[in-house]
Amino acid sequence: MKRTKQEEWKQIRDLHLIRDERDRKVEVEARGWAGSTLLTVSQLLAVLLLLAGDSAWSVLLALTFVSGAVGCFYCFSQDREWFRLVLGLLCAGVAVGLIWWYVGGCLPLPWGQLVWYFVTCWVLSALSALVFVGLVLGSVYLVYKVGDMDGDKWEAWFSTRSTVELLTWTVTVMALSLGLVGGLSYPIFVWMDLPDPTLASGLFLAVFGWNTAKKLSQNRDKLVYILMRRFSEEK
Repeated sequence: MKRTKQEEWKQIRDLHLIRDERDRKVEVEARGWAGSTLLTVSQLLAVLLLLAGDSAWSVLLALTFVSGAVGCFYCFSQDREWFRLVLGLLCAGVAVGLIWWYVGGCLPLPWGQLVWYFVTCWVLSALSALVFVGLVLGSVYLVYKVGDMDGDKWEAWFSTRSTVELLTWTVTVMALSLGLVGGLSYPIFVWMDLPDPTLASGLFLAVFGWNTAKKLSQNRDKLVYILMRRFSEEK
């Protein structure tokens, strides 16, 4: 059934896919509360680990200095107060020193191999984007061949698909591309002779998947507006 632009907007608003000012304010406040809570918990855990004689306290304490550095750098970018920059650099230096001290004593991999692991993960993430584009183009070509599509048929096809369906299809293709690259990562990590290729592949999938989901959530408004452009103004 052909859908109208008004019906699409109603469904989008009902599902809160488009954020209003209140939604954005709530998200900012939620991130602030989450950050403050995480910082407090990390400090408490650092104290407990220090009392227990566990050197992991240094990593948890480093989070406090990372938070301070980020805050100072942001204030400097807005106000150009140089003492903020100096304070941010000091906090960043302390954070790096604490992390380096801990990691240097318990690192299961040589530094060179660890760097190559992160570089490989970055390359795989870029490859995932290329796979996503390939899957999108491939699916469009498949619809074109099966339906013998022309201009009018394409317009009719898109007008019968809701924005929610197209968003779901986009997320599904993204998940599929991530899964394919994640499967490819395992033999690559085996070839790199990592101690635990399964864990390395799992970490890549977890971190990159979380980052992708976060970016998708943050930019869903733009994506919805792009999909809504398939409706002409008279619709």
